[in-house]
Amino acid sequence: MDVTGIRPGANFSRVIQETVGSCHVLIAIIGRQWITLKDLATNRPRLELANDYVRHEIATALSRNITVIPVLVRGAEMPSSALLPPDVAPLSLRNALEITDSDFDHDAQRLIEAVEIACGEPTPIPRVPVQPKRKNSCLVFALGAIVAVGALVFFLVVLGFLAASNQNTNGGEEQTQPTPISRSDDTARPVSIAAPTPDLVAIHKPRLISAIRQADNAEIYAYHTLDPAPLYKVVTGEALRSYLTRIESLQSQGIFEVSHLENQQFQSFKVTPDGLRAEVRVIETWSSTVHLISTRQCYGQFPSNQFPQTIFLELKDDVWVVVTVTHDGVTSPEMVPCRT
Repeated sequence: MDVTGIRPGANFSRVIQETVGSCHVLIAIIGRQWITLKDLATNRPRLELANDYVRHEIATALSRNITVIPVLVRGAEMPSSALLPPDVAPLSLRNALEITDSDFDHDAQRLIEAVEIACGEPTPIPRVPVQPKRKNSCLVFALGAIVAVGALVFFLVVLGFLAASNQNTNGGEEQTQPTPISRSDDTARPVSIAAPTPDLVAIHKPRLISAIRQADNAEIYAYHTLDPAPLYKVVTGEALRSYLTRIESLQSQGIFEVSHLENQQFQSFKVTPDGLRAEVRVIETWSSTVHLISTRQCYGQFPSNQFPQTIFLELKDDVWVVVTVTHDGVTSPEMVPCRT
C-alpha cells in the first residue's frame, strides 16, 4: 500500500480496511523470504506480528471475499496453510501466478488478464493489423492509368477519321451490313457465378466438439482440485468468470466437488459466415458428489440430471474457446445425503 497517500494523523488500520474493502483485486507478491523475513525490533517473522500491515491487508481482503491473487517471484513457492497465521491461511487455497525473468512478458500478460476477469472486464478480441497504403505506388498507378486512357482516346479518334474517309471514297456503292444479333438484357450483362460456399459446420464441427469436451474436463478438474489453471486455456469471457465464482464459493464453504459427465447429446451447430464464432446446442447429463476439504469425507451428492444448454464459442489464435454458456430453463437438483 502506498503510505505516502495516507494523510498525517490518519489511522493506518482504518485506512487499510477502507481502501482494501473498496478494491476488486488484491495482488500479494511473494518472494523466497516472504515467510522468514524478520522484524528488526522483535527479531520475529513479520507475518507473525498482528500489527504487520502486509498481513493486515491480505487478511482484510480474504475476510471480505475479495479476489486475492498470489504472485510468486524469484522462484518462490506457495506457502502451505500450516506456515501462515490463521487469518491469512486461506491464502494457500488461492491459485497463484508465477512471474519469471525468462518469460516476463507472457507471465505479466497472464496477470493482467486475471485482473481484468476479476474486475469484470471482457478480454478484447485482437484486431487484424491493416497494412498502410504506399502513396508512391498509388501515384505511379494513377499516372499510368491516365496515360493509358489518353492513348485509347487518341486511337479511337484516328480510327473514326479513317472510317469516315473510307465512306467518302466508296459513297456510291451499296454496303452490305451484317445482320445484327439481337440479345436480351440478361444475355447482354455478364452473369456473376458465386463461388460455392464451403460447409462451415462440417469443417468446424469436430473441433467444436473437442473444444467443448476439453472445457468440460477442465471444469471437472477445477471443481475437484479448486485449481482453475486448466480453464484459462479453453474458456474465456463470461464463462470463465462464472467458473471462477463457483470455485471461490466452494473454497469459502470448505468443500470440493467431484463431477461426472454421464452423457452428452449434441443437437445443433451454427457457425458465422466469417468462421470466427459458433453456437452449439447440447444436452449434458451430470452427477456429482461433494466432499469436505478438511477430511475429504463425502458431504452430499447431486443425482443425475439433464442440463440443456447453448454454448457460444470464439476462434482465437486458431483455437476454439468457450465464451458463454446459457442453460435453458434448468432447475438445479437438491443435494441429498451420501450413500453409505
